[in-house]
Amino acid sequence: MTINSVLVPLDGSDLAEEALGYAVPIARRHDSQIHLVFVIGHDADASEDDEARKYLSSLSERLELDAEMHVRIGAPADEIIETVDDLDDALIVMTTHGRTGIGRWFYGSVADKVVHAADAPVLLLRSGAGTLDGGNIQKILSPVDGSAYSEAALGWAKSMAKTFDSELYITQVAETANLYSSLGYETYAPGAGQPMSDVAEYMVNEAHKYISKVSSDLREQGFQVQGAVLEGFAGEELIAYERKIQPQLIVMATRGRAGFDRFIFGSVAERVLKSGQTPVLMVKPTEALDA
Repeated sequence: MTINSVLVPLDGSDLAEEALGYAVPIARRHDSQIHLVFVIGHDADASEDDEARKYLSSLSERLELDAEMHVRIGAPADEIIETVDDLDDALIVMTTHGRTGIGRWFYGSVADKVVHAADAPVLLLRSGAGTLDGGNIQKILSPVDGSAYSEAALGWAKSMAKTFDSELYITQVAETANLYSSLGYETYAPGAGQPMSDVAEYMVNEAHKYISKVSSDLREQGFQVQGAVLEGFAGEELIAYERKIQPQLIVMATRGRAGFDRFIFGSVAERVLKSGQTPVLMVKPTEALDA
């Protein structure tokens, strides 16, 4: 995967600027151009335009960035998407709301629209994610489910791992909990009910086979890989695993098995982003996968 442009939406808030903690190291490692985007409202006057340009210029100088600056007029999400559409091989890096509040934009809704509508992958950081230690990504977590959609995201995880010499953590959640919860069981441990326990065992075994194959293939390609199978509810299990391994990046697809939006922003990925600490790179599979 190629990254020629890294676009960072800003609004003058400290929250928005937190995205630069990841955007700058990624841009430098890929030798790509940083684009800073500031969106002002339709009713803005000339003074707001001037203030926005001064802010971007001052920020670029303070951080010693050779950045392209864009001041746009309109709705934030729409203008971010239009700007990235004009760039080649772009990555969007932006913050979303966290425990410390929101920026001038309502970042949750803006990020949600950008993830759904932009063709470029979107790296989302919640408040307090911090910066990369030494500008390096040591561990990358990539959840997969056996679908072409999730493996499209794995391609991005591989690309990032190659660039940063990162260790890849590949995991699949065998969602056995759904089998038992649908029947009213409070536990999903094997033996809670037949024949559901047999189905659950089959799901776990298949997940182990898949993760073993993916891990083996990646090792043959020269990657450092750790494979793991989790069992339970996807969101909860991924959050627990994230806390255990403490990666610097999670890479997920916006769609999952059979095209169903199992990992779509607003579901598992949103839960991981809100409850975890690790930035999440959301990858939108190409339309070719829908054919």
